[in-house]
Amino acid sequence: VANGNSNHGGGMACWDSSSPTLKNCTFTNNSAAYKGGGISCLSSSPTLENCAFTNNSANNGGGIDCRDNSSPSLVSCTFTNNAATYGGGMYSRDTSSPTLDNCVFTDNSATNSGGGMYSRDTSSPSIDNCTFENNRADYKGGGMACLSSAPTLINCMFTGNTANHGGGISCRDNSSPTLDSCTFTNNTAFDDGGGMACSAGSPTLDNCAFTDNLANYGGGIACESNSSPTLDNCTLKSNTANYGGGMACWDSSSPTLNSCTLKSNTANHGGGIYYISPSSTVLQLNACTFTNNVATYHGGGISCGGYSSASLDSCTFTDNSAVHGGGIACKDNSSPTLDNCAFTNNTATEDGGGVACGDSSSASLDSCTFTNNTATEDGGGMACGDSSSASLVSCTFTSNTATEDGGGISCGDSSSPTLDGCMFTDNTANHGGGAYSKDTSSPTLDNGTFTNNFAQRHGGGISCVGSSSPTLKNCTLTNNTATYGGGMACGDSSSASLDSCTFMDNTANHGGGMACGDFSSPTLKNCTLTNNTAHADGGGISCGSSSSPTAENCILWDNDAPNGAEINGPAAVTYSDVKGGWAGTGNI
Repeated sequence: VANGNSNHGGGMACWDSSSPTLKNCTFTNNSAAYKGGGISCLSSSPTLENCAFTNNSANNGGGIDCRDNSSPSLVSCTFTNNAATYGGGMYSRDTSSPTLDNCVFTDNSATNSGGGMYSRDTSSPSIDNCTFENNRADYKGGGMACLSSAPTLINCMFTGNTANHGGGISCRDNSSPTLDSCTFTNNTAFDDGGGMACSAGSPTLDNCAFTDNLANYGGGIACESNSSPTLDNCTLKSNTANYGGGMACWDSSSPTLNSCTLKSNTANHGGGIYYISPSSTVLQLNACTFTNNVATYHGGGISCGGYSSASLDSCTFTDNSAVHGGGIACKDNSSPTLDNCAFTNNTATEDGGGVACGDSSSASLDSCTFTNNTATEDGGGMACGDSSSASLVSCTFTSNTATEDGGGISCGDSSSPTLDGCMFTDNTANHGGGAYSKDTSSPTLDNGTFTNNFAQRHGGGISCVGSSSPTLKNCTLTNNTATYGGGMACGDSSSASLDSCTFMDNTANHGGGMACGDFSSPTLKNCTLTNNTAHADGGGISCGSSSSPTAENCILWDNDAPNGAEINGPAAVTYSDVKGGWAGTGNI
């Protein structure tokens, strides 16, 4: 059928419960002013097998238009170079339910939406083993566009499609498509959603893969306007975007990802995921893995901002990298919650190898692990700054490294993190091998342990400077090493408060247990310093001339140094037990 022209059905019209059967037919160069350049289906159910639609055109449905309860069946049909305003290859609406099996849509175009196919208004097509390749839409859905519809796609491929929104698929306005074992490869969106764009849609995806897709927002997937997609066992790999290489979510969207893999995605912000949304909606991630994702600026694995409240359970972050927050960057009043998450071998070229928190964010972490993460500047495991208030419970920091400050964690810029039951082991930095506090920060540490941490200069276990005021209670610092303050170093007008803490077997040149200098004024109550060693002075505590430490009800015993085995320098000590004696009220 060739060169036909009509208002409806340029090549053929099937109306009013008709059900023709077509095999091995071709529809070429037909056109319709309104709908169905090749075929128009209205309340009909034709059967098409091995049919080809080429170079047909219409306003709706360049190849085929289906509406008003039409249910055509298409097997092994091809749609090539068809064009329309909506649905270059095919258009379905009004409770139509076409069935497509092993069909191919190639090089079709739409000046508005649905380069390959357009489904809208409660249409529910069933699409199995179909391929959408190199289709184009000027607005939404290069491969396919869904509007208030519920199509089902199984084992479908979307490759090389382009659109402004949703290079592969666009889902909007209460669409709820179901996709199983579909692949999206090398699709491009000039704005958002290289593979898929969701706007007020709730698609369900199972075992789908998004690879090498490209967009400004959401190289793999973009979600906005109250979208709530659910992804199970999906893979987002090697996608690229300015925001959210794998996925970008904003504007009250609340996606849920279960057992998904995000790998080798790239973005300026949020290599794996970029999430900005009000706290009333939640990005939910369960047992997801983030590996080798890269962000030029914030959040190699995830970037959270804009008052968002992501929830992560049993997720792993490995070998991700960024300038800020190799694994995760939290900013702009975001409040993510992380339970049982692991951060390993992530890298930040500035701060927060594992996690970076800033801009008044308030992350909550429970039973998370930080291992072998690296920051070129501050916070090998984690960095807290800019008035952030992170909460950490039962977290472990092991073998993390910061070139400058805070091998395990760095706290600065008026941040006030709280840490309860956290462990710092084998971390390394120039200052503060385990933890570093600066710039009027006020971290609170309860029941913490610092073991075998190393600082090249100050504070093997902990270093506090810059008018910071850390509070430590029931903490244990053991076998830490530094040049100044093997266990802890206090300087630069800091005012640490320690209660019921133990310093044991720490080593330094100055201040085996603690070194105090530069107008620092630490306060120790009910603390024990024993078996610490200084190669120069102050086996227990070394006090600089401008410092003013105070100790009450403390024990300093069996520490060792050439000068001042227990204490060297000025210290106000009362009601304490100091080996060899020390002047002060109530001392023994």
